[in-house]
Amino acid sequence: YQDNKVAVHSDDEVPSIAIIPFDNKGKKEDDFYSYGISSDLISDCTATGLIRVSSLKEIEELGDIAFKDKAKKLNVRYLVTGTLWKIDKIFQLTVELYDNKDSKIVWSDRWEEKWENLTSIMKNLSNGFLKALDIKPRTGEKAETDNTKAYEYYLKGKFKYSKRENMEDIQIAQGFLKKSIQLDSDMFDSIIFLAWTYKNLGNYDKAMSIYTKTLKRAEKMNDLDAIADLKICIGSVFSHKGEYDKALQYKKET
Repeated sequence: YQDNKVAVHSDDEVPSIAIIPFDNKGKKEDDFYSYGISSDLISDCTATGLIRVSSLKEIEELGDIAFKDKAKKLNVRYLVTGTLWKIDKIFQLTVELYDNKDSKIVWSDRWEEKWENLTSIMKNLSNGFLKALDIKPRTGEKAETDNTKAYEYYLKGKFKYSKRENMEDIQIAQGFLKKSIQLDSDMFDSIIFLAWTYKNLGNYDKAMSIYTKTLKRAEKMNDLDAIADLKICIGSVFSHKGEYDKALQYKKET
């Protein structure tokens, strides 16, 4: 385990990175853990605004090729790879930050985490390699859930939706997200993703209703990250409805 911060980029260089979805070394039914955590990791790092992060779609479109080739095609200097293995109520995790320019691993970690600490895995991962890149994590006041089951249903919902093939799959994904929200009514990630599924179906009124109600709650809780995310989402709905002035107004507020 390397806990040291390393000067891996020059002051005038914007770090570029691709976070490859972690390999699930456990049962097939546990794929949602590795996929969902990796997806959240990409979102969290993108939100820092201090690093160029390849999107999950860009990475998936490359298919199964060597990770060095992925770095070249994505035009990134750094790659994050890892494994996750759930054994009963314990997660075994490994992660590596690879510098493709210098052809070396600049940070790595290996540890075990209890199932009840599932919600902390993604944050520990992002803090680890952002520290290695000398980048500060997000500083906004974000209300993190401590309800492990709610977070698990959120990961299941995201994974099911990402692999959807028909309307039934979408409804199953929405069901997982609704269960997450039932367990934790302030699980903003689940609420925002649920609304996003309705927006993608063209049900803009349903999506907008969820977004606006949730924005009021986020403002009351002073969850700055959720407020910013929700305003972006509301602006996106206005844009899809052709109300561009309102869309621009919300964009300016983020």
